[in-house]
Amino acid sequence: MRIPFLNNRKKKGKRAPGRKDMERQVRQAVQRYYEVAASNAQTIKSFGTAQAGDPNDWLSDDVQTLRARASYEIRHNGYAKGMTRTRANDLIGTRPRLQFRSGNAKFDEAVEREWALWAGTSDNPVWGVGYCDAEGTKSLSDILKIACARHQDDSGDGYIIMTRERRGPGNWRQRGDRGVRLRLRLVHPDRIMTPWGVDDDSVKDGIEYDANGRPAYYYVMKEHPNSATADLVGKYEKIPAKYVLHYFEFEYADQAHGEPRITPSLWTWNKMRRYTEAVVGSAELAACLAGIITGDSDPDDDEVLDWDTVEIVKNALMTVPGGGDIHQFKAEQPTGTYKEFKAELLNEAARPSNMPYNVAAGNSSGYNYSSGRLDKQEYQKDTANERHGVETRILAAIAAEWLREAMLIPGFLPSAPPEVLRNARGGWYWDGVGHVDPQKEANAQETRLHRSKVSNFADECAKDGKDWQQVMIQRAKEKEFAESLGLNYEQAAVADMPPQNGNDDQDDDDEDEDDEQ
Repeated sequence: MRIPFLNNRKKKGKRAPGRKDMERQVRQAVQRYYEVAASNAQTIKSFGTAQAGDPNDWLSDDVQTLRARASYEIRHNGYAKGMTRTRANDLIGTRPRLQFRSGNAKFDEAVEREWALWAGTSDNPVWGVGYCDAEGTKSLSDILKIACARHQDDSGDGYIIMTRERRGPGNWRQRGDRGVRLRLRLVHPDRIMTPWGVDDDSVKDGIEYDANGRPAYYYVMKEHPNSATADLVGKYEKIPAKYVLHYFEFEYADQAHGEPRITPSLWTWNKMRRYTEAVVGSAELAACLAGIITGDSDPDDDEVLDWDTVEIVKNALMTVPGGGDIHQFKAEQPTGTYKEFKAELLNEAARPSNMPYNVAAGNSSGYNYSSGRLDKQEYQKDTANERHGVETRILAAIAAEWLREAMLIPGFLPSAPPEVLRNARGGWYWDGVGHVDPQKEANAQETRLHRSKVSNFADECAKDGKDWQQVMIQRAKEKEFAESLGLNYEQAAVADMPPQNGNDDQDDDDEDEDDEQ
C-alpha cells in the first residue's frame, strides 16, 4: 500500500508534505474509524453544542436552571408528579426498621425499641412521627422520602443536617423523647451556595474542600435565596461536613453534585405537553364550529366582507344564501396514533428512572401476567441498589450518631460489655413487594425452604420486610393461646386456606391467554 505522506519525491509545482500535513492526514485516517467523530454538516448539526469540559463546571453554570425547569415540570405534569411520588413510596416505603444484633438479647431489644420511638418507625402508631425531626413534624421515613427520592428528581441533591435540640423549659423532656437530643434537619438544595464575599479556590458551590479534596464545610443560607427577608439576605451557617449528609447519584469521577434525575426527560415531557395541548386545541376548535357555509360564486365579482356567524336553531329546517352550501366541520384530532405516540413519549421519559411503562402510567391493561412481572424485575433491582446506598450513606451515619449519644445517657439502655458492641451487627428491614398471586408465592417459598433448601426463614421474612425473630415470637404466642383454648394450632392455621393447585405453569398460561384476548 502506498502512503502519500511517506513519498518524499518532489514533484514539479508541489511542495513536500511537512510535519503538520502528516499529522493532519494521520488524524483524518484515525477519524475514519469513528464516523461519529467526523466533522461534516450532518455531525455539526447533530452535535454542534457538544463540548468537552469538567462536568462540575457545567452543573455550576446550569444547575439552577435545571432545578427550576425540573420542579416546574413536576408541578404541572401529572405523569411526572405521579412518577416522583411512586419512586419515593417504592424506595422508602412506610418505614425502614432497624435490626440490631450484638449477642445480648436484652440490649438489642432496647436499642430497636428506643430507635423506633425516636425515628417514628414503631409498629405502634400511637407514638406518632417520633422525635427525629428538628421541626417535630416528620418521621424518619418522611425525611428520607424528601432527601433521597423527591429532591433527587427535581434537584439532584439531598441534604440532611444532624443537629442537637437545645435543652430548655418545656422543650425536650416534656416532649417525651426520653433524652436523645439528636435531630435531623432537612435543607433545600438551593440553600447550599457560596456566600457573597467568600473568595476562596477551595470553596465551590457552597462546599469547602480540604487539601485531599474531601468536603470540610458546607455553607448553608439562613433562608432560601429567593425568599429571604431583608435582614437575612447573605446570612449563612458554616457547618462541618461530618454533620451534613449529602446524598446524590454518582455518575462520573470527581463529582461534587448531582443533577436532577429527570433532566434527560425534560425535552420529552415538554414535547408531550405541547403535543397534548395542540391536539386538545385542534379538537376544541373543531367542536366550536358547527359548520361552514361555502359558495361557488366568482370571488372577483363579490366584495370581500367580514366573516359572519349564523345561529343554528335546534330541530329546524334552515336555508342558506343563494349559491351557498353548508358543511359540518370535520374533526381530525386526536388521530388514531395519538395514544401510541403519547405512550412512547411516556416510556422514554420514564427510562432514566428504570421505571417500566406500566408503573409510570399507572396502567397495566396492555400487559399480560408474565410481561408485567418481567418488566418490574429491573425496576425492583434498581430500587434494591438504591436502598443499599441509602443504608450505607445515610442510615448508617444517623444510627451510629444516635447510638453514640444513647450510650452516654445513664440508664437509657441496658449495660453491655465493650466487646459486645464491637461485634455488633445491624441491618434494615424494608417493606416487601407484594406478589400478585399469594398462593403461588407461598408454593415458591415452600420449594426454596424445604425442597431445594436454597433459602432460610430469615431471608424469606426479609423479603416481606419482617424480622424473622419477631415472627417466631408471634407464632409462639399464637400457638400458646390456641392451646390454652383447647385448639390445635396447626389445624386452626390451615383450616381456612384454599386447596393448593400444583399446576402453576398452566395457570400462568391460562392467565396470559385471557389477557391477550
